[in-house]
Amino acid sequence: VSKSFRSLINSPELCKTRSLLARTESCLYVWFQFQNDENTHWFTLYRNPYQTVDDNSQTNNLGGYKLVPIPSLDSPPSAMSGVAAVGSDIYAIGGSIDGVSSSSVFVMDTHYHTWCKAPSMHVARVSPSASVLDGKIYVTSGGGWGKLDNTNWMEVFDTKTRTWEFMPSPGSESFDYENMALEGSIY
Repeated sequence: VSKSFRSLINSPELCKTRSLLARTESCLYVWFQFQNDENTHWFTLYRNPYQTVDDNSQTNNLGGYKLVPIPSLDSPPSAMSGVAAVGSDIYAIGGSIDGVSSSSVFVMDTHYHTWCKAPSMHVARVSPSASVLDGKIYVTSGGGWGKLDNTNWMEVFDTKTRTWEFMPSPGSESFDYENMALEGSIY
């Protein structure tokens, strides 16, 4: 494919036009981190329209789909991050860099398979829990026992203003929570 054709296909104008015309495809991204490997590996699940599915075949358990590595996608430098998707962006939040907890946040643009740095959290968190509600990312846990209290137990990232703020405490003594968004509420 020529460079000019490739740049047209990858242009922001075409992405915006396709989105306005509701002509975008859903795409599943898969993130693997293998034991004893600090790097993360990203794949996308593609449908192979030319593949026939044989019910007796044991070689194709994905039913016409295949996992394809994204070789051009360098992973963000942290391991055990919380991950959240907002629109066409995937956020890798917190984690561990060389064994030290991190407050870093990276955003993957799924149109171009590129990472960029976002504003960092106020608290470093390893393996945080992240949920999305109304374009905001709610992050809990991962601070370790004794490091989280009623002032910093949960942070919220507003993806529009690109700012972090703390949430008020639920009044409990324990602050190592997981969270989940469901039907317009965070639990």
